[in-house]
Amino acid sequence: MDSVCQFVTASSIREDIVRLLANQPQPTPKLIEKLDACRSGVYKELANLKQRGALAEAEDGWQLTACGQLVTDTIARRQATEAFLDEDIEYWQHHDLELLPDQFRRRLPDIREYDVVRGDMPAADKHVSAFVSRIEAGEEPDVLAPVFVRGLDDAIPDDPNTRVLVTSEVRDRLLGTVGSEPERERAFLNAQVRVVSADFGLGRTANSLCLVFPSRGDGEWRATLVSETNAAIQWGEELFEALWADADPIDEPEEDSFELTGRRGMVGRTRSSDSRSPY
Repeated sequence: MDSVCQFVTASSIREDIVRLLANQPQPTPKLIEKLDACRSGVYKELANLKQRGALAEAEDGWQLTACGQLVTDTIARRQATEAFLDEDIEYWQHHDLELLPDQFRRRLPDIREYDVVRGDMPAADKHVSAFVSRIEAGEEPDVLAPVFVRGLDDAIPDDPNTRVLVTSEVRDRLLGTVGSEPERERAFLNAQVRVVSADFGLGRTANSLCLVFPSRGDGEWRATLVSETNAAIQWGEELFEALWADADPIDEPEEDSFELTGRRGMVGRTRSSDSRSPY
């Protein structure tokens, strides 16, 4: 026998019935009026849903049981995911969420509306500029930088309230020397910096959330997801807090530890072969 959830979602009429009852009980005549179905079909499905324990009949009409409410919540999450993907299905078909923590990946559709800024010709760096400009314009940003992007260190406020997460490869680049001056001193003298293992980027301010996921196949940064919804900003704050709690304090690299070896090349070139940003 199918589960209750499978049973409800196998029929559009059943789905519509539980959706209409999600907020308040309703009598049969009102349901018949609102549903795109014949009277006999509505009576039949109400009886079926009652038999499966999703509905109960009360004085003021039909109402969801606890079972029915949980099924309705599951349907709502599915619909939210479908709407989220439909915003830019091509982006999700060609990017990797492998290292995004499971609990945050499952909640990703909660951010709702977003735009994807792609680095297409002739504006090949448009996606990078979208990330950097929002960090520069925001207050007390939280930044996860899995790649060394020239200009990002200038955009991030060197302030005690600023928190920056970097990979060990980016740490090595920041702690390397440029001439006789340590680059760490030039980049982040006052900001809080920790080291984390991550293959995605995040920039969160009070006004926006930027996400960078590696493209499938070559792992390159080709697009930036930007959202300004309150839900997105909250989601980004909670993700950053979780990563920050597990991150390690930044420390001096071992001698000659400048080779950048990010998965599938996302981190970029080695320092010894080319000191320019890969972007």
